[in-house]
Amino acid sequence: MTIQRQYSLPNCTLVLEGLSDPTASMNPAEMRPLMSILINAECRISGREQPISGGRDFFVALVAAVSRYAQEFLSGIHLPVSSSAVQIQGVDRKQHRLVVQPPEDAAKETTRPTQVDLNTVQLFDLVDAIDQFFADAQTLPDLTLQLAPVSKRYTVARQITAERVVPAAIGVSSLALTAVALFFIPIPEVQKPKDPTPQSNTSQSQEPSPTGAASPSPQTAAALQTSPTTSPTPSPAASTTPSPASTTQPNLEDVQAALAAAPEITDPTQLDSLSKKVYDQIDQSWKQEPEFEQELVYRVSVAQDGAILGYREAENTPTGAAQQTPLLDLLYIPANGGSLAQEPVGQFRVVFRPNGVLQVSPWGGYSAPPSPNSEITDSSAIEDLTGKLYDQIDRNWKEKPTFERELVYRVNVAPDGSIANYEPVNQPGSDYVEDTPLPTLLKSDAASAQNDSAQNNSAQNNSAQNNAANQASLAPFKVVFKPNGVLQVSPWRGYQ
Repeated sequence: MTIQRQYSLPNCTLVLEGLSDPTASMNPAEMRPLMSILINAECRISGREQPISGGRDFFVALVAAVSRYAQEFLSGIHLPVSSSAVQIQGVDRKQHRLVVQPPEDAAKETTRPTQVDLNTVQLFDLVDAIDQFFADAQTLPDLTLQLAPVSKRYTVARQITAERVVPAAIGVSSLALTAVALFFIPIPEVQKPKDPTPQSNTSQSQEPSPTGAASPSPQTAAALQTSPTTSPTPSPAASTTPSPASTTQPNLEDVQAALAAAPEITDPTQLDSLSKKVYDQIDQSWKQEPEFEQELVYRVSVAQDGAILGYREAENTPTGAAQQTPLLDLLYIPANGGSLAQEPVGQFRVVFRPNGVLQVSPWGGYSAPPSPNSEITDSSAIEDLTGKLYDQIDRNWKEKPTFERELVYRVNVAPDGSIANYEPVNQPGSDYVEDTPLPTLLKSDAASAQNDSAQNNSAQNNSAQNNAANQASLAPFKVVFKPNGVLQVSPWRGYQ
C-alpha cells in the first residue's frame, strides 16, 4: 500500500509518496505506518501550476541544496557551488533561483534544466517544510542532514560595528578632556639660558689640595674656566648631515629601479613555494573586513625568503586602496636606509576580493607557455604522452580528495613523458595543489634531470644539454582532478 506524507506551508507544500518495509520493526506507540522507501517527491510552489518532482536522488539533492543555501543566505558567507542535481542561486536579495537538472537517463528533448524563481517567503516556507520532514520520525528515518562547519578559507574576520565605534568614541572623549585640562595650565615662561659663571671653578681653586699644595695660579684658573666652554665650531658640511630618521625610509624610485633590474625567478617549484609563503603571511594579517567594492589587484615583488620587497597597483586599482590591505605592514624596509640586494625576485599577482577571498599566483604563470614552434603536434606522439601522463599521475594519486570543486591544471610534458612544468587554471587548483601528486612528480623529474646532467664531466657538454632542454618540444595537457576521485587527462587543444 502506498503511503503519502504531506508537509504544508502557505507558500509551499512538500508531498512524499513511498512504501513501508515489511521487514522493519514497528513502533507500537505510533499509529502511522513507517515510510522507509521513497517512490516520488513533489514540491508545489504557490503561483506555479506544474510541481517539481523526482525520485529519491532528487529529494536528497533538494534537501541538501536548500539547507546549504539557507545557511549561506543567513550567514552572508558565500561557499563554492558543488556539482549537484539541484542548485539554488541568488538572483538578488529578494529573488532566489531553484535549478533542477534533468535525470541522466532523460530523453534529449527534455534535457533543459527546470528553473523556478522563489521569493524569500517562498524559500523559507520550503525550509520549514523540510524541517517538518526531518522532525517526522516515521518518514525515511535513514535520511539525515549532514552539516559541516565552514572552512576558514571562506570566512572573513568580522567585527560588530558597535565594537569598532566604541574605542574611537572613547579616544575622542579622552582627547577632549585632556584639551580642557591643559587649557587651565599656565604657559611656562621661557627664559634665555645664562652664560656659565666661574663660581664652580673658583670654589675648586679655593679647595685645599690633598697634598697641601698651594692654589693654582691665575693662569691655571683661567684655563679651568675657559676649558669647559671652548668647543670647535661646527662646519657647514656637518650641519647638513641628514638625521637618522631621514635615512630610515628608502627612496621609492631607487627601490623600483632595483626591483626592475633584479633577475626574475622562473623555477616552477620555487614559485609555488613562494606563492604559499606570500598567501600565508597576507592571509594571517588580513583581519579587517573589506570595505571596498571592486577587486584590488597588485603586482607584488617577493624575495627568495618570502619577504615582500615592493608592490604597485594593476588593472585599474585605485592608488590609495593599499591602506585597506596588509601590504603596507608587510613591506620589507632595509635597515638604516640601505639599498636592496641584487638577488632574484619573484613577481606575483595578489588579488583582494570584496567578499574576503584572497588570491595569490605568479604574475606570468609558473612558466611561459610554449611557442607554436616548440609544441608537439604529432597526433600519435600526443596519444602516447596522454597515456604516460595519466599512468604516472594515477599511480601517485593515493589520497582521498578533500576538495569540493574540480582542480584544473595545464601540464607541459616532455617527449620522454616527464613533467616539465604545470600551472593551475582555476583558484581551487592553486589552493589544493599540495593535495595532488603534481609537485612530487615535478621534483622527481627535475632530480632525474640533474642526476643525468651530473654524470657529464665536461662543462661544455652540460651547457649544450641545458640549451637543448630549454628548446625541447613540449606537449600541453589539461589535467582535471574531480572531487569523486576521477582523473581526466586530455590534450590542451583537444584531439585533432
